[in-house]
Amino acid sequence: MAFCIPLIAAKGCRKYLTRPNADCVADDETRLFPYVPEAVLLAFLGLITGPALAEDMGVHPCLQGNAASSAVDVGSPTSKGLFPGPGNTFYTLADTSGGWSSLHKERDLTANAKFRAYSAGPANRWGFIPAWIVQANGPGRKHRLLQEYLVEQGLTAVDPRLGGWACTQRLIEAEDRARGDKSGLWQTRKIFSSYYPEPLVQAAGQHVIVEGRIVSLGKTDRTRYLNFGRYWKTDFTATIAAANEDAFQKALLSQGLDWKDLSGQAVRLRGVIEVQDGPLLRLAHPGQLTILDREEDRK
Repeated sequence: MAFCIPLIAAKGCRKYLTRPNADCVADDETRLFPYVPEAVLLAFLGLITGPALAEDMGVHPCLQGNAASSAVDVGSPTSKGLFPGPGNTFYTLADTSGGWSSLHKERDLTANAKFRAYSAGPANRWGFIPAWIVQANGPGRKHRLLQEYLVEQGLTAVDPRLGGWACTQRLIEAEDRARGDKSGLWQTRKIFSSYYPEPLVQAAGQHVIVEGRIVSLGKTDRTRYLNFGRYWKTDFTATIAAANEDAFQKALLSQGLDWKDLSGQAVRLRGVIEVQDGPLLRLAHPGQLTILDREEDRK
């Protein structure tokens, strides 16, 4: 059996390794190796790109940069959602909130599958390494980023910490689809309103999503403030450490905005809620702040 798989070639062009078919059309110039048997082709792809890239996973925005060169094979997840790796190491799902519990509850999602972990950052305080987990030979497709799949099924929410801007936006788009379809947790989970601080106080310690309009901006030497009310003793506030301001500024500029433009903007924030006088959300990653279109603002 011969089939057609795209290969990323020099200068970004795609070349097809096998005979064209209904799903894969190529002319004589792009037909590099027609009639290559499936087993031979997969072995060839494994040698030149690695197992995960055989299905073009290498172009996924979450697998760029340092992550692309840090892949290791890992075992199936434990009951705590940890993926055992070589040398008694354990990998955990990066940039998701409660992803491990969805793995435990939905064991069929990872049954009879192979996994490859791409390190997303240094080990956490428990010694577990946050990683992008690529699932191979899973139901429905051969390779997929497990975080993206769990988010799109509504089995976990996005919690940006380590991923780049493009990676985070892709995960948030998957979450938007799940929420629009009321899949999984979005059947019951609500988005909080910044206008009502008391429910946020009651949710202290939980990962939340909050929508509202920024009333004013504040600034000290160490902290930038997003104020959602005029009474900081009781109203909802978000903060950004001055050390992280440049990263947020870069993300805003990519959207045609500047720091000062945030005042009056309708936004969606995400993170773990604290109580410091009123409810407080500390923003450390630009992906925690989403600018909403005016027509989307429901508050």
